[in-house]
Amino acid sequence: MENQLNKKEGISGPVFYTCADAAMQFYNKMSTRRSIRDFSDQPVDIDLVKAAIAAAGTSPSGANKQPWFFSIITDQTIKDCIRKAAENVENAFYATSNLKKWIYPVESTCIATGILLTSLHLSGLNTLTHTPRPIGFLNSILNLDKTFKPLMLVVVGHAAENAWLPPIQKKHSTEIMKIY
Repeated sequence: MENQLNKKEGISGPVFYTCADAAMQFYNKMSTRRSIRDFSDQPVDIDLVKAAIAAAGTSPSGANKQPWFFSIITDQTIKDCIRKAAENVENAFYATSNLKKWIYPVESTCIATGILLTSLHLSGLNTLTHTPRPIGFLNSILNLDKTFKPLMLVVVGHAAENAWLPPIQKKHSTEIMKIY
């Protein structure tokens, strides 16, 4: 599949690219993403946010439970309240914590895994996320340090020709988000 050509309509006609090209384009685009703390007053197209949430809603989940819920905050009073509360928590954290130990391993790993799954999918590969508990057996099999805490397995490959897909339904985007 890595040499499979995909057709995309360009301005002057069809453009052909490989899955490897798509993966590199995704990497190049994602490598420019940064977290910022200073935002302009320019309005955000809420349809873009809704579409992104709908895409997030297609994520794999254990037993198809789809435990996520997203809030879109457009009300400035609520935004100000959330910002103040978050800054208070952050300031208290900085004042009382050992910053050398300041990491969010589970949260950061989940974010990275989302980008990994998206990149693999756009590369034409298939994946299975598996979160067996306990998962510490990986430490023994892979000879990992005891302090390393595996979070999940991501199995990557090409789907068999007659691969069975379970008959699941994803929640509608209106079930996983609310606009305030």
